[in-house]
Amino acid sequence: MKQSKIQRKMIKEIENATYPSFWGRAGAFFIDSIIFVPFFFLLSKAQLNFRNNEDLIYLCLALNFSMGALSLIYSIFFTKKFNGTPGKLLCKFKIVRDDSLPITWGTAVKRELIIICISILYYLLFCSFFILNRQTINSFADANAIFTKSIVSKIYAIVMWIAYLVDYGKINSSPKRQALHDKIANTVVVYKYTTELKSSE
Repeated sequence: MKQSKIQRKMIKEIENATYPSFWGRAGAFFIDSIIFVPFFFLLSKAQLNFRNNEDLIYLCLALNFSMGALSLIYSIFFTKKFNGTPGKLLCKFKIVRDDSLPITWGTAVKRELIIICISILYYLLFCSFFILNRQTINSFADANAIFTKSIVSKIYAIVMWIAYLVDYGKINSSPKRQALHDKIANTVVVYKYTTELKSSE
């Protein structure tokens, strides 16, 4: 009985919801980026201190991986626990499931699937390139410089931008302004204050 009452409320919220624009969501992403800057700064600073040391090359690889993993954990955790990242919540946005069910860990992970795939592709390419060129690489700085100049890196950059354009390009053509990652996870980003106001009427 309690569950059905919660679900009825969520259905009403979604029916009454209004949806933020592409630029509104971009603003929320920008706020999340600012919040995350101190973490990236600390990891980047540690990496810079070690990047020219051959003995610490694998530590730099681990730090590089940690930066990407931490960003994903941030998004997944806040989506599941609070229905939105701090950036979205500050912009009065809320992530809800389109079928009115509660957000699960699986839902939160599905919303990040595109970024997860892009990240895995990057690390596979980078690590493969690193292994193949290990004899000429003396530090992480060398590995990064060589990889950045490679044709593989340029192809990856093109693939990444196409993936992001297709993902967020869906927002303006969708009735509920869903990005591709929203459709994959069956979620909708709504204005939190409108759902709360209208559902109480």
